[in-house]
Amino acid sequence: WKSQVSVFDLTTGAELQNYSTIADIMCIGQMDDDPGMELAVCRPFSGRSSIIDLTTGQTEWSYNNSMGDMIQSADIDGDGKDEVIGLHHSNSIAAFDVDLQTAKWIQPILSEGTFIVHEQEPAEATCIYLEARGRLMCLNGADGNTLWSREDVAHSSTEMCLADGDNDGVIELYCGTSSSSYGPGRLLVFDTITQALEWRSTPIGGPFISFDAGNIDDDPQDELVLCCEDLIDDATSPYLMVFDAESLQLKTIQDVEGLQGTIYEFADLAMVDFTPQDDNLEIILTDTDSCHGF
Repeated sequence: WKSQVSVFDLTTGAELQNYSTIADIMCIGQMDDDPGMELAVCRPFSGRSSIIDLTTGQTEWSYNNSMGDMIQSADIDGDGKDEVIGLHHSNSIAAFDVDLQTAKWIQPILSEGTFIVHEQEPAEATCIYLEARGRLMCLNGADGNTLWSREDVAHSSTEMCLADGDNDGVIELYCGTSSSSYGPGRLLVFDTITQALEWRSTPIGGPFISFDAGNIDDDPQDELVLCCEDLIDDATSPYLMVFDAESLQLKTIQDVEGLQGTIYEFADLAMVDFTPQDDNLEIILTDTDSCHGF
């Protein structure tokens, strides 16, 4: 069966375009020599993936396998074109060159987990992978070789994001982990250059469903926004939580303008600026059948 991918205007919420495709998961990037953007879509359990030109709507590459259970796009080798990086749970991480329509490298892994691509200058990128059993690995984006790893992170990984939360010019890695698959969550912050653990929170809820970092209010400091599955003191529903990314102090949920109460059944969270009247980021939350902007 096929799914539908829709493109929305974030200011008005109006649907601009839609594509009938095989999408369960997707990412967008500038993946080949033409100036337009491409959409990578795949259905993990069907063993199918496609690259679609967003200008023409035409399929540029049909790949008779799944690119991953999670995928991201990034220029990991400095050639000016994004590659697709995919994580196959309990199997491998792989990078795909869309322009050449081939796998660039494949790195075996030992257990399921989550990953994020850290794009750096000049022309450098790393793929950071956190295994569910607690090993944190950093892979060279160009060839997939392991640059460093550490074994003592946590038992169960959930989400990661990157931000210079303390404004020291060094990007920090924010990890959501828990002591078990259903246990309370903790936030861990690592220096991406030294790999040092800078901060570990007390249990604050979880497991975390998704989180991201950016400036969502009028102060100059970034915030860390988390949607976690339940809280220690109220295990009935997910909540949206906001932390100061530098001090890592919890802010009240009312600090997010126009949002109060409880968020139910959300699967993903992103932060973008879609209101031109201010310089703050807005929050997009998606669940199984709807999308919400705040």
